[in-house]
Amino acid sequence: MSCMFSECTNLTNIDLSYFDTKNVTNMNGMFFRCYKLINLDLSYFDTSTVTNMSYMFKECSNLKKINLSSFNTKNVTSMSNMFSNCSSLININLSSFDIKNVTDMEDMFYYCPKLNNVKINNISTKIINELNYNINITDQFGNNISKYNYDINELNNNMNNNNNLMNNISNNMMNDMSYNMMNNINNNINIMNNNMMNNLSYNMYKNINNNMNNN
Repeated sequence: MSCMFSECTNLTNIDLSYFDTKNVTNMNGMFFRCYKLINLDLSYFDTSTVTNMSYMFKECSNLKKINLSSFNTKNVTSMSNMFSNCSSLININLSSFDIKNVTDMEDMFYYCPKLNNVKINNISTKIINELNYNINITDQFGNNISKYNYDINELNNNMNNNNNLMNNISNNMMNDMSYNMMNNINNNINIMNNNMMNNLSYNMYKNINNNMNNN
């Protein structure tokens, strides 16, 4: 279904309730530049096998309502520019989204100036990174999620991870230092022992020679 309705610039409404999408893997650019599309109901879509949703609604500049309530995104890896330039979109519910396998979300909401409310679920919080600070973000239970607090938590988590990493490095360095120090000590002891043995042997030899001379 890649680019299936792409650049249908006069399309205003479409009924897709009869579509069987259970085997579809690519929806890249499916509604790209459908400039006049106002409402879109995709609640009948089975997207469980889809891997690519990039540019899916890009530049649907008059799109105001979109229903993605049935979207299963567990296998999706790319959502790049998915809603980019949806400049009339005000609210969107993404609480069905599972983005744990998504690796590319670049410009997912680029230039969505009217977007004010976004609903996400608790396992898809990295979507927050793509949103502006002035957007009201709620989880699937209606609880408000502050982007500021999310960013602070992310910063704290990163700092904790860095501290743990530094502690591990310090511990490893100390262990390496201790091992090296013990090796050096053992080497020095061996050298001292060898010197002592050499000196002892020399002195014994010297004493034996003296005794023989005296006799």
